[in-house]
Amino acid sequence: MDELYRGPVYARKNPDYHEGDSNWKFNHILKMITKNNLRPTTIADVGCGAGLILNKLHEHYCGQITSVGYEISPDAYSLCSKYIDENLDYRLESIFDDDQGIYSVVLLIDVLEHVEDTFGFLRQLTKKGERFILHVPLEMNCQLVFRDRPIIESWERYGHIHQYSKSTLFKLLSDCSYTIDDYFYTAVGNEIPNRSWRQRALEYPRRFAFKFNEDLCVRVLGGYSVMVLASPFNENKNIEHNNLET
Repeated sequence: MDELYRGPVYARKNPDYHEGDSNWKFNHILKMITKNNLRPTTIADVGCGAGLILNKLHEHYCGQITSVGYEISPDAYSLCSKYIDENLDYRLESIFDDDQGIYSVVLLIDVLEHVEDTFGFLRQLTKKGERFILHVPLEMNCQLVFRDRPIIESWERYGHIHQYSKSTLFKLLSDCSYTIDDYFYTAVGNEIPNRSWRQRALEYPRRFAFKFNEDLCVRVLGGYSVMVLASPFNENKNIEHNNLET
């Protein structure tokens, strides 16, 4: 799968590396940071793409924290490297090739579904951060499974080789020694720019169903991702994974 990103294939299909969604994602990341009273001194963005999310965080903190974006795609790096500034760096390498140390917060924004060995990746990543913010599309839902073809299209165009529900994602994180500290759904199908006509048609049914029962709406109608705050497992933390999964 690395060759999909290191070569020209992904860039041909997604030349802007989803830069148009960056403001929307930044606002949700900031919501998670604020909600949990996080005060990072260092931030890493793994698979930073066009780099705008990390640049906006850099601006939000007035350049006072050290921020590093990691990207293995030369095409994406050509986009994000233009933001390099004091205390803001972008590197054409894996975070595992860097001896920077442990970051206060590590971002994995729409990355996990692309990673071939998710178990090995996540277990190794525990050594790189104190807290982790993940954003993951929930493509294992009734609507997409019934239609079938969109899952293959997502694989072919975006490299989504894994599909998750909230429960399977949380199980994966738990098995890889992460504790789920907080989470909330994000309404990708309702809010991102350049939505398809199908997404627009389902907007109001989703809004109504989400108010009635969030989990049921996400599992049946789809159109949602989940933003997760996690940390490496610590048996002394008084956090119950099962309560979060309810």
